[in-house]
Amino acid sequence: MKEAFIIAREEPITLNDINNRYTHNERKCSSYINKNIDLTKSKDNYHFTKPTKSYLSLFHEMIENNVFSARKVPLNDKNTKIGSEIIIAVSADYLKTREEAIEFFNIANDFLNNYFSVTLSDGTVKNGKDLCLSSILHCDEKSYHLHYSTICCVASQIKKRRTKKEIAENKEPTILKEVVQLSHSRFWQSKKDEKGNLYYSYSQLNDKLFEWYQNAGYTDLMRGVKGSTAQHLHPLQYQQKMEELQAIADNEAKNITAKKIGNKYLLEKDDFENYQRLATAVLFQHKLIYDTQAGQDNEKKKLAEEKKKIMIQKSYSEKAEYENVQKDKLISDMKQELSQLNQTIIKHENTIQSQNQIIDYWKKKCASIYVFVQKIKKELSTIIYNTNNITETKDALQNLNEYISITENDFIHQNTSTMQTDNCGICVYFSESIDIITITTLQLILG
Repeated sequence: MKEAFIIAREEPITLNDINNRYTHNERKCSSYINKNIDLTKSKDNYHFTKPTKSYLSLFHEMIENNVFSARKVPLNDKNTKIGSEIIIAVSADYLKTREEAIEFFNIANDFLNNYFSVTLSDGTVKNGKDLCLSSILHCDEKSYHLHYSTICCVASQIKKRRTKKEIAENKEPTILKEVVQLSHSRFWQSKKDEKGNLYYSYSQLNDKLFEWYQNAGYTDLMRGVKGSTAQHLHPLQYQQKMEELQAIADNEAKNITAKKIGNKYLLEKDDFENYQRLATAVLFQHKLIYDTQAGQDNEKKKLAEEKKKIMIQKSYSEKAEYENVQKDKLISDMKQELSQLNQTIIKHENTIQSQNQIIDYWKKKCASIYVFVQKIKKELSTIIYNTNNITETKDALQNLNEYISITENDFIHQNTSTMQTDNCGICVYFSESIDIITITTLQLILG
């Protein structure tokens, strides 16, 4: 195999375009604007990770199954970035057959599964394959290339909300737990290298991919311009560099001699080769600086977008925190009110229980009075109709009055010492019983 370049490109996946990516990558359309796609060869496309349903459905299913946390992510915003589609390509003539392409891009698939893995502080690892929506090798275009679609997640700590006092004392919040958190911006956040220069995350992706293939034995692959140390330049640095190159070109040009013949110049062979080499070098450096400057402008634009996204997410976070405080206050008030209601219910239940006990007592008492009345009735009947003894009748009435007096005093004692509520019903019941006794006695006496 001859030398070839390998490159990876990242495209953000949003809720707005996730369905379009699904239909394009999985070849769900009957025709495409891209004329390089040959649908008759689409059957040769190869899945390293095959989706069982649409990307959007898989995304929501992952949330439901707690594969990752979408806490504080504005999922109602269609422009929210939830993942990345990584497109890895190699020089067109590097791979000759489908089998070679599958073997080659299987290494890239393993690399991306590892690259998108999330490791928590306790050593728990969420493999990138669990976050992958699809990994498909396209064999139906002019060159083989891999489309790897995944959710971007990072390790994130959920912290307890600090009180005003803790904030004033500048105390660190308590860490409640650590989760695998959905966050495209944090995953692709650029870092600084050992020299303090900004190390762009997309450059890091290509560097690590190149290193992965080198370790796999593909030493003939090249990453970008071989040996290039090109850096992104400030506009003033760019102008200074161009002036330096122009000075070098002018100095070199002085050593080139040309013989003028009419409107043309005749160069010696060596001079012509020097001129050609010099022109090529200047053009190459000019293009290199221009490309790096364009890359810097593009990165600045992406950085501005990420900052804007962070500000929006911060606003969402502050709003959510305020709403949580209000909800906590409302819940606290409702709990206090519920506690008061429970105490009132218990008080009423105790009162009802006490009343029921007194009612049961007097039901039994009245029943005993009724039995006594029946007994007196029987005795009076015997005395009046059998003996006609007035003295005995008076004695029976006196016993009856004494019993009624005792019963009435017992009722008053129970009413004042046992129950402090309305006993009108019981009083009526008792009074009616006394009336029955009196009437029955008079009837018996008068015959």
